[in-house]
Amino acid sequence: MKAMSHLNFMQLVRLFGIWFFAQSVVLAAATYFFSASVVLGTNTISPFSALLYSMFVQTLIAIGAVPLLELLQDFQQKNLGTTSWMLFYFGVNTIGIWLISRFAEQLGLGLSSWIVAAVLGLVFSLVQGFFAIRMGKDE
Repeated sequence: MKAMSHLNFMQLVRLFGIWFFAQSVVLAAATYFFSASVVLGTNTISPFSALLYSMFVQTLIAIGAVPLLELLQDFQQKNLGTTSWMLFYFGVNTIGIWLISRFAEQLGLGLSSWIVAAVLGLVFSLVQGFFAIRMGKDE
C-alpha cells in the first residue's frame, strides 16, 4: 500500500479511529454469528466494554506496526506492495487478537481456538486494507 508510506501523526490518528470502528463492527458481528467461538464479556466486564477494551488494544497493536513496516521499507530502500502489507498485517492481527484473548479476564475477549484468531486476523487485515486504501485515495 503505497498510500500508507510515511504517515504523519494526524493520518495515524484518523486511521486509528477508522480501524477501531471497523474492527469493532467485525468483532461484534463475529460474536453475534459465531457465539460458540467468539465470546465477549466476563462476570465483571460487560460485553460492550469487552468489545471496546479488546479492540482498543488490537487497534493500538495494528497502528503501532505501521512505523515498523515503514522502517523496513526504508531499510530495504523500496516500497512494499499491497500483498506484502496484507501478509504483514495478517500476522500482526492474528498474533494480536490471539494475545488479547489470552488476557480474557482483563479485556473480556475469549476465543475457542487459534484458528478463530487466524480467521479474525484475516478479516481484520482485509478490512484494514480496504480502509487504508480508501484513506489514501481521499488524500
